[in-house]
Amino acid sequence: MKPPPSSFVGWAAALNLLAETASPQAPSVVVLDELPYLLESEPGFEAVLQEVWDRRMESRPVLLILIGPDLRIMKALAFESLNCPAEIGFYRK
Repeated sequence: MKPPPSSFVGWAAALNLLAETASPQAPSVVVLDELPYLLESEPGFEAVLQEVWDRRMESRPVLLILIGPDLRIMKALAFESLNCPAEIGFYRK
């Protein structure tokens, strides 16, 4: 396997590489921190994440952890946009 690039043209390229390298058998963990700030600075990120997840990662054993300081935004993103299961948990510090 060739090494990943040191930079990406955009989030679609980065997330697609992640989907390519995620094992179909072994569990993987993906952590995205400061998500509300990412959504502000990259307006199309939510759609890109949804597309890559639906088309390439949904069938793989991937745990997607979204971290952000605003609980209201995180709940809205997880439940409305990514169709997360009802048993998903939200934790406050």
